[in-house]
Amino acid sequence: MKPVINSHLDYRRFLNGVGGMYRINWRSKPPAIREIYLRFRELDLSAVDRIMQDQYSSRGPEPRSPSCMLRSLLLMIVMNVVSITRWVETLHTSQFFAILSGFQPWDIPGVGTFYDFIDRLWNLTTPNFSSHYKPPVRKKVKKPKEKGQKAASIKKESVADLIIRLSQTAFSSDKEAYGLLFQIFRTCFLDESIRRGKVNPDQLHIAGDGTPVVTAARFRSHHTCDCWKTGNFTCDCNRYFPQPDCSVGWDSSRECWYFGYDLYLLTDADSELPLFPLFHAASKHDSHGFCEAFFRLRALAPDLKPAVLVLDSAHDSMAMYSLCQREHIAPYIDLNLGNTRKTSDYHGVLIGPDGIPVCNAGLKMKTMAMISNANTPSVAAL
Repeated sequence: MKPVINSHLDYRRFLNGVGGMYRINWRSKPPAIREIYLRFRELDLSAVDRIMQDQYSSRGPEPRSPSCMLRSLLLMIVMNVVSITRWVETLHTSQFFAILSGFQPWDIPGVGTFYDFIDRLWNLTTPNFSSHYKPPVRKKVKKPKEKGQKAASIKKESVADLIIRLSQTAFSSDKEAYGLLFQIFRTCFLDESIRRGKVNPDQLHIAGDGTPVVTAARFRSHHTCDCWKTGNFTCDCNRYFPQPDCSVGWDSSRECWYFGYDLYLLTDADSELPLFPLFHAASKHDSHGFCEAFFRLRALAPDLKPAVLVLDSAHDSMAMYSLCQREHIAPYIDLNLGNTRKTSDYHGVLIGPDGIPVCNAGLKMKTMAMISNANTPSVAAL
């Protein structure tokens, strides 16, 4: 059966009715728990039941409410529980969290029900982007020479070529693995932030950066051949990778290697609210991660108009400035002072390593404010 579409008012009535039946007084809870209760009581997830209608069959028993399932998973994250099995045990032992999720204390979903709901949020027929069986990885990320710098990209494709390719690609939420999740995020969270005036869709000030997401302690793969029996451990036969979409990357803030993903997050620079998160392999450079996220956000949310970009030095390239000029976006990008070039030519204008234009005489150009201050006599001279 299709899930029943419940309104947010139905959820509020459920909290009051069932909570009173079990004599649960949220005001007697610690301040942190009271804050969580009030936050989830105001969180309207009723649109999830409507968005996920096509993910369920018209036959069979009545499924769990998608809005309650998602609310329970969000509550699990807020409570810092990293295991679904442990979270189900918590729901069985705590009537408070069960009712706050939207479940009757005597009717808690099982572990398999939660995993089945997570599978419905994934648009692809395969659980991974790439196959588990592929050749061994030979090309790895190189450690940067200076402290605090990010590792260079291992991709042969330049940022300029990537921008051209992505600008010619038609992105659709139906074809993206995260398409359903983005619809839920846009409807229940981003649109609500716009409605409350937290995010200005006509003048977006976008900030972007990558965040390491560790999934395992080390890079793992298994031999699929018998070459290792003869002592050949470096053969080119295919390996089995348990996590085929992960890779090894360099964490510049902690100065260490890690295995997992790189979460590139576009946020609103004014309110610091998220706009578009996108997972990549850990080896992907931040400049490539920004391009992948930016063009997808522009295609999936064309009503959002970026006006300002705030990025770090990993995005300092002429291709990025050309993109901002073409899109009429004001860039605020930290200069990459570790760049080996002394000057660069941009449409016939020489740009110094500090980003200041250089005239034909080899002197740095000055702003009108600096010239006016230099021509104004000081108080001491008067």
